[in-house]
Amino acid sequence: MSERTLRSLSPKDAAEILGISVRDEARGKRILSLPNGMDELIAALDSPRAQEDMRIRRRSRVTGMTADGTGWKIQPQNRNDHAAWLLVVALPRQQATRLLLPVLHELRDLHVAPAPLSSVSVSLAFSRFDVEHPLQASGFVIAREDRVPEQGGLLACSCSSSKLPGRAPAGRVLLRAFYRPDGTCPISTNDGIWVRRALEDLALTLGIHGRPARSWVARWPNAFSRNDRDLRVSAERLAGALCHRRHIQLAGSALFGAGVLPAMESGPGCAPTPGDPGGVC
Repeated sequence: MSERTLRSLSPKDAAEILGISVRDEARGKRILSLPNGMDELIAALDSPRAQEDMRIRRRSRVTGMTADGTGWKIQPQNRNDHAAWLLVVALPRQQATRLLLPVLHELRDLHVAPAPLSSVSVSLAFSRFDVEHPLQASGFVIAREDRVPEQGGLLACSCSSSKLPGRAPAGRVLLRAFYRPDGTCPISTNDGIWVRRALEDLALTLGIHGRPARSWVARWPNAFSRNDRDLRVSAERLAGALCHRRHIQLAGSALFGAGVLPAMESGPGCAPTPGDPGGVC
């Protein structure tokens, strides 16, 4: 990767380059996260205290579902059927359609949204003295015309230790490079190659010297929804087809747009109303 020229971008412009949907009222606001990362939410749900009020079944794939009076009966793989009063479907678009289609025939003619994209993130930790750039920004994105997608080209870099407090100890910086695996650099490429690629891509732009103190590679297969009109239309039609159905909701960024905010705001459109045991849209 040759040296790049960095220029300031508004949150709106950066989001559009990355294909992330950002509402007008959210633009310009600071990026927020949990103190110990999003994994803190999962840890809280899995805590003994939380388990007093609910039960989480890990690695329990649902293979089918049927309407059951006022609710649903789901068929987990290798487990007994489970009755549910309210069913929240938070699956990738294609998986959600496959699960719902046998019992909701009105979905049969829905347009099939584009296949989701995969993502690889490479996190690199450095001594602050090994990075010349002041890193007084949340990160940078690569202009579309400069990307090399057939070689797993760099999409963006997040200056994690500048963007969010507590992401690195004093005297250290944490950078996270994002890639769209494809062509000659598939998602299964070993960690060493991803780390070497990220170091080469970031070194000239940020003035990095030496090797990272630590590195981490995370793979997210088929996890990034394409933020385009086909996806939005498909999700709207899917939600509309379910709107007259009681006891079922759709949720998740895979259906409603990439990012934490769309996932948080999805789902309640068909929530039960006070005094209504079934819930309506």
